[in-house]
Amino acid sequence: NRRADELVNFALDARKDVVVYAHDGFVAAAPQKPPPNAGPRLDITIVSDPSRPCPANHQCDQSYTIGAVTPEGLCIHATKAAFDAIDLNKRSMGCHAQCAQCGAKIRIEPVNDDKK
Repeated sequence: NRRADELVNFALDARKDVVVYAHDGFVAAAPQKPPPNAGPRLDITIVSDPSRPCPANHQCDQSYTIGAVTPEGLCIHATKAAFDAIDLNKRSMGCHAQCAQCGAKIRIEPVNDDKK
């Protein structure tokens, strides 16, 4: 009960949710989500099935939108391939990349808010 009281007092003092990592006792404020339209956004579409095992089980035609944060379900390898392929100075044009982990081909396009 003493530890629970400590945590409640910490959260009340911080005036926000807190996260406690028990393995080392580290306490930090819960991350704040950025607004959904913060910064440039890109649509990422898996355009071919993986040729090797994929840790995220990606399949053709899965789509994700990357903005200020990466979306749940898009593996780090495909995310890196997308970031390596894009040129933010040429956001009006799309590009393609390939996941180094599973070989899935991906298409990267700027989000067109007029379509959504």
